Amino acid sequence: MLPTLFQMYKRNNALITEWKDKNVTNSPYPYLTECFRNTILQWVPMGIFWLILPLWLYMLNKRRIKLQALIFVCLFILIQIIRIVHYVVVLKEEKGLAYLLTSILYIITTSFILWLMNYDRLRSVFSSGLLFIFWLLVSLAIVPDIIDYSVKFHQQIKSMSLWIEFIVVWLQFFFAFNLFITNCFAEKYIIPKTIFDERPIVPEFHESFPSRIFYSWATPLILRGYKTPLTEKDCWNLPISERTVAVVHQVRNYMKGWTSCNSYEKISLNNIKLSESNQLEDEHQNLVNVPIVDMKNSSSKYKKTSSFWYALFCTYKDKLFIGGFIKIVHDLLQFSGPMILKLLLNFFTDPTKPKWLGIFYAILLSITVFCQIILLRAYFHCQFLIGLRFRSAITGLVYRKSLKLSNSSKQETTTGEIVNLMAIDASRFGEVTHHIHVLWSGRTLFIFVRDMNFSIMFIILIGPLQLVIALILLYRQMKFSIIPGVTLLFIMIPLNLYLQRIQKKLTFKQMTIKDQRIKMTNEILNGIRVLKLYAWEIAFIRSITHIREKELEYIRKKAIVNAISNILWTFTPILVGITTFATYVLSSDTNILTADKAFVSLTLFNLLRSPLVAFPTVFNNVVEARVSNKRIEKFLSNEEIDENAVDRMSVESKIEQGSLIAFVGMVGSGKSSILAALLGEMNKIHGRVIINGTIAYVPQIAWIMNTTLKENILFGRDFDKNLYNRVIEACALKQDLDMLPANDETEIGEKGINLSGGQRQRVSLARALYSNADIFLLDDPLSAVDAHVGAYIFKHVIGPKGLLKDKTRLLVTHGLSHLNKCNDIIVVSQGEIIDHGTYNDLMIRSIILQDFVHSIALSRTQHYQHQTSDIESPKSIPTTPSELLHKSFEFTENDIQHDELHPTIIEIEEEKKKTIQKETIQTGSVKLNVFLIYIRSCKLLMIVLISFLAFAMQLIHKLVSYIAGRKLHWIILIGILHAPMSFFDTTPIGRIINRFSKDIDSIDSALPNAFSQSLTSLIIVVATLIILVYGSWVALIELIPLAILFIYIQRVYISSSRQLRRLDSVTRSLIFANFSETIQGLSSIRAYHVQQRFIDLSDKFMDRNQSCHLASSVSNRWLGVRLEIIANLLTLFTAITAVFMRDHLTAGTVGLMITYALQITHSLNILVRMSSDIETNIISVERINEYAQLTPEAPWEIPRTKPSPHWPTNGNIQIRDLSIRYRENLQLVVKDFSINIQSGEKVKYMLTFNLELETKYIAFYMKMLIHSQTECIE
Repeated sequence: MLPTLFQMYKRNNALITEWKDKNVTNSPYPYLTECFRNTILQWVPMGIFWLILPLWLYMLNKRRIKLQALIFVCLFILIQIIRIVHYVVVLKEEKGLAYLLTSILYIITTSFILWLMNYDRLRSVFSSGLLFIFWLLVSLAIVPDIIDYSVKFHQQIKSMSLWIEFIVVWLQFFFAFNLFITNCFAEKYIIPKTIFDERPIVPEFHESFPSRIFYSWATPLILRGYKTPLTEKDCWNLPISERTVAVVHQVRNYMKGWTSCNSYEKISLNNIKLSESNQLEDEHQNLVNVPIVDMKNSSSKYKKTSSFWYALFCTYKDKLFIGGFIKIVHDLLQFSGPMILKLLLNFFTDPTKPKWLGIFYAILLSITVFCQIILLRAYFHCQFLIGLRFRSAITGLVYRKSLKLSNSSKQETTTGEIVNLMAIDASRFGEVTHHIHVLWSGRTLFIFVRDMNFSIMFIILIGPLQLVIALILLYRQMKFSIIPGVTLLFIMIPLNLYLQRIQKKLTFKQMTIKDQRIKMTNEILNGIRVLKLYAWEIAFIRSITHIREKELEYIRKKAIVNAISNILWTFTPILVGITTFATYVLSSDTNILTADKAFVSLTLFNLLRSPLVAFPTVFNNVVEARVSNKRIEKFLSNEEIDENAVDRMSVESKIEQGSLIAFVGMVGSGKSSILAALLGEMNKIHGRVIINGTIAYVPQIAWIMNTTLKENILFGRDFDKNLYNRVIEACALKQDLDMLPANDETEIGEKGINLSGGQRQRVSLARALYSNADIFLLDDPLSAVDAHVGAYIFKHVIGPKGLLKDKTRLLVTHGLSHLNKCNDIIVVSQGEIIDHGTYNDLMIRSIILQDFVHSIALSRTQHYQHQTSDIESPKSIPTTPSELLHKSFEFTENDIQHDELHPTIIEIEEEKKKTIQKETIQTGSVKLNVFLIYIRSCKLLMIVLISFLAFAMQLIHKLVSYIAGRKLHWIILIGILHAPMSFFDTTPIGRIINRFSKDIDSIDSALPNAFSQSLTSLIIVVATLIILVYGSWVALIELIPLAILFIYIQRVYISSSRQLRRLDSVTRSLIFANFSETIQGLSSIRAYHVQQRFIDLSDKFMDRNQSCHLASSVSNRWLGVRLEIIANLLTLFTAITAVFMRDHLTAGTVGLMITYALQITHSLNILVRMSSDIETNIISVERINEYAQLTPEAPWEIPRTKPSPHWPTNGNIQIRDLSIRYRENLQLVVKDFSINIQSGEKVKYMLTFNLELETKYIAFYMKMLIHSQTECIE
């Protein structure tokens, strides 16, 4: 076979020689030699097919797509058989062996395609990308044969053999083209009933291959957003493999370094199924596998043995490999542009060459650029999906870890730090995936991989591909003249590595300060009532501002370092080019800088410039990812709670089933600690406790979820009407439900803000009762309720005749009235059980219990005497109170009308149920005043300077962001702390924290970068258009329709993009609100063993946010492809126009026009994308300004009524006609109340069962909306 091939090759005089034959380039019509047409042109599609086939077969194990028709393939094989027969019978002497060999190779290839099509069918492949490319190339490869035979017929060269060949070629083209068209469409995808949902799953994997590469499957969503504002329901659901629960399971398989004594059980997606409720569940239980903890260990502290970064990258190494393969092909194609440009410029130097050759070069240049566009978008989309998984994995793992933190770990790790891990660090891991392949393709990488294994290092350290190839091609153009330029280039690398290390340290310190700021902000928001009560707003504003100034100082230093790095890498390619050209011209008199050398070299320098200019940004992302990696590793390595450590020091006791046990002791004796130990919240020292049955827990401070009152009681369990009604009656909640606007469907605000303390405690108790557990841990549940309510609850719930009479009850109490009804009383002192027994026995023999009872009785006596004794006034005020009430103020069932207990009915029925206000989502264009707010914050003078000063632009721009970040943080801080309590009652803390974390971070980093890149791209685009028009006025005719198309696409895109960004911000707030709620109720969640339900809820919120984030990213890809195609058309029209006008243009002018037209492809895309990023990121300013514009409460200081420094001298209080409501649109809860209290008088309020004392207490401090009043406090 080899000798035959050699003879064939020799007989046809070498294919390359024939291609360079002047008869080809000088032909008046497009002409290729017969040998070239029958060999290389036909073998290329088959070569590409066999080259990509292994990767495609590997991907089939991971993906799904379409069913193929077989008839055209069979007919194509039949045509090849006819060609072979025709060759043997007629053409054996005329044609070479290449003709026969091509047909044989086609038969082998298409026969394998038949098998591949069947395999695609088995794998549910909807549209084969490999076959699409193959049949496209085959169709194009046949076109030169058709042209050749057409020319022969036109030249009257006719014969029977020629007719047969012509018909066979046309049939071959017809079947190949039909197969190509068939692969342009995907089979119809039928959604299985098992995954039916209100929102469809992302349609990408069920669409045709052309739809996927052009992102046409996103067009309906984007057009819908252009017509009407998008909502969350318009976004797609994530595929099962992309959802948080699946991603976390995958990453856990590789987290060998974060297991306890035994590794996590390896979980695969095969063990995950989709339930009818569209949630991922384990095969056997709806529980995530947890580490098996050694009973002998006091804690399950994780021992880190490998990098978290390594675990992430090993999980998705196959997808990273695919992304790397796409990047390699793209980078190689980039260098075909300068070579084709050289051929095109040589065409202009030789007027004898036919115009079709110039048009061919122009089309070939456009095709290579088009392939680069498709590959680059595919690369970014692939890397984005990996980043999406990284973010889901980090958020899911951090949330799961927070549910297992031990007490010591909770003290070491603040809530603010965990919020930053989920908001900032997870996002940085997602962003770095875009650049991981840019590192090795654009420059050497010998940083930040010290903790990776050899395989990962090999993937990244395969070489500075773009750099090496660019230098090789530059050497071919300029020879040794490139040495000074290359030397200058490599001098810059260690300098920037040094700057990178400085930036890494600054980033780490900045994140530490950011954690402190978020921690203090979270503490302020949680204690906002106390803060406002004591008028501490100013003091805490100073504290927060002080921390923010420290953070801004590190941001300023980072800005300076980053500006220096940007300046160095921006000017480096320019200096390299100048140095190289100067050396080339001055080194020899024979070195002439021709147009092809100059512009090809400039194009190569531009290719060299792209990775170098991106160097600071990439390094910055890598540095931040390294810092985030260390922070995440530290958190995941924290000590976990020992689920088997349920002992408490020297506690020894045996509790029978169904008994009522009371724990008594002085304050701080360890009663609550015993319950915490039984829940596993304490570290085990020694001892053993065996608990048989389920546990329900009522904490001393009730934990209320931000949902309906009914859901707070059900706590995820099925609704049992009889049990539910009995629980409501026993906990004395029936009358409270009647007062609520929507009964038990009323939404309870965050931490139960619209319930009194006693009501919250009774809801917490009702939750425990409804759980129907075997053991009830009751931590002083009656302390927050009135005495008669406590007696009622003890009788109907806790006592011997209550609902829990057959359950085991462990009651921590300070009350004495119920001790004689307990089966056993355990006396606790200093963490130890001193004695236990019945009430009568202990009162005889236990001195500690006697002292406890005596101290309680004494404190009550003193309290009573204090209330009834006369109070002496410095001014001898009479011992009896004066006339207190000008108007009767007694509240009874008969005095209060039913409608006065309900809010004013002004809303629809559903809205009456809600307390927490839905987060505002703006629609339409971002208002002009929002931009003005940011501009005013940035200082207009600096923005003007950025526009005119090239060198200072970088530094000034960073300082601008520094100033804006400071001012915007200040106005939201003032706006939040000056807001009335009604705002905090209806706004979850997580939503506010999201403004202080993610939105402020966007203003500190994303928005400044978007402004900088947008301005730079605008300058490049304007300069390019000027050069094109200068080169040829015809360019104006080309630019007008392209500009109209460009504007239309931009408007369509921005309308959808900004709304998707808003949805992304709003759904992200749900994640943090749920996390904040989880941390507050962590003990209750662990006690009821409902961790998995809260994990599922967190995963659901994360998936909702990721679906919006995915839609936003896909819209970016959609835009990028279309804008770059428009720019590519501009390049094509420019080149073709130059071909037709070559008599009026020099090669230098053409080179200038095409070189800049090639640059506009990238710059135009960046301009629109950054313009969109400005509008989408400035939504953070919009969201901050929303809180800055909140209706403030009364001024903190009123100068005209400011009391003297000696105030107060008397304690007189005078109130006239006081009316109070909780919020706007609610009915008055206090109406026309008047009182006059003289100095020294003591007043006790006796209120009804339904009106809490705190109502008036809070009113005095303006925490409720005062409708009308006259008040004077001396």
